[in-house]
Amino acid sequence: MKALVFSDTHGNVQFVTRMVKKVTPHVCLHLGDGLEDILEVKNSLKTPIVCVPGNCDFWQDPQWWKVVDLNGRRVFLTHGDRFQVDEGLDNLLAFAMKQKCDLVLYGHTHRPYVEWHGEVLVVNSGSAMLGSNILTCALVTIGAEYVNVEILREPNPYLVDVSWGE
Repeated sequence: MKALVFSDTHGNVQFVTRMVKKVTPHVCLHLGDGLEDILEVKNSLKTPIVCVPGNCDFWQDPQWWKVVDLNGRRVFLTHGDRFQVDEGLDNLLAFAMKQKCDLVLYGHTHRPYVEWHGEVLVVNSGSAMLGSNILTCALVTIGAEYVNVEILREPNPYLVDVSWGE
């Protein structure tokens, strides 16, 4: 099963659309801060989505974390701000482990991250915010006996390199 994971898209619908068309995932997961971006794509591409709100999503879904089953694996979804991920992952990991999750997906920091913490794989897909130099999302492929995570990166086509002088 291929899951395409976005977080912190902050209005970059073009990147979301481009990546969904390129990857053709079984499901899209959005971890907040730009939920309207994934909802716009949902209607045009018919890709199933699961999302949780971030601290910048003003129509806050009261369910700020979710556990979903992806190909037999328990996957914890959250934006991360309520777990203070800027200060470390201890709160997030403790809560996700209480939910007996195999995989933890979070956002908020705008920094891609993939790391095993014991038996739990923790992933931050980064950010596709329009002001970023590099736009990122994560492709998580879950098989019966494996999980593969690839951070997909693309230069921001809307940034212009301007130098002073010459």
